[in-house]
Amino acid sequence: MAVAPSYRRKGIATALLSATERLAAAWGESEVYLHVDEVNATARQLYAAAGFTLRDEDPFWVLPPKRKLLLAKPIARPRRSSLAESPRTELKV
Repeated sequence: MAVAPSYRRKGIATALLSATERLAAAWGESEVYLHVDEVNATARQLYAAAGFTLRDEDPFWVLPPKRKLLLAKPIARPRRSSLAESPRTELKV
């Protein structure tokens, strides 16, 4: 996920994360995962505030010098959702 610099700090990334979590929950998932560069402090703060925690260093990312971290967040499944009825539903933010 990336947000253009001129649109940052307007809640767009938070809205994208929230929409992704809702869609994953509607599909029956119990967790969502993401990768982040270890040196990207701003993104790591955003993800921590959204409830993501460090799961592991990505063992498959082999391009130095950056290290990728794998973050995870448990999500609650909704009781009923129109998204659950169609796995191809568009993600609306």
